[in-house]
Amino acid sequence: MTSLILTFFRMSLFRTRPQDLPMSRDLLIFTASAAAACFILRNLMVNSEGSGIGIALAQIAILGIMLYALLRLFSKSERWVQSATALYGCSTVIVAIAMPFLVSGGIEALESATFNLTKAAILIISIWNLSVIAFILKETLEIRLLLAIVISVVFEITLAVILIQIFGVQKL
Repeated sequence: MTSLILTFFRMSLFRTRPQDLPMSRDLLIFTASAAAACFILRNLMVNSEGSGIGIALAQIAILGIMLYALLRLFSKSERWVQSATALYGCSTVIVAIAMPFLVSGGIEALESATFNLTKAAILIISIWNLSVIAFILKETLEIRLLLAIVISVVFEITLAVILIQIFGVQKL
């Protein structure tokens, strides 16, 4: 288990690639479940309403569907298991790293009008997460980094728009 977490952490540091993961549906299910649990915990820490569970589960499902659609578009759908495993595993690691900042600063620090250390940490972690997604897409789709960054930004915006359409802006 520790070696698996280290593998995703090293991938989040751009030292291993999604192709280095085993092609395992069991590992995919495990990482998707871990990501769902981590996202649920994060959402409940930020917003104590029950909608945090639904939002987290929808986010996991939509991420997988969007990734599969993107891979189909690039004729690389056979790479979905490894790519989704990498995406869910790295997301779990990064969200777990972000959680202490959410707890220490509290929701008040995020909602305040002034820029503070909690907001700076969350911004840096968000940029890191976007970079990791771009790295995974670059490796998976075999494209240039700039295109991977653009696709990652569009990917995240699309995910946010879909979640807002489903749950409304007040719940997110």
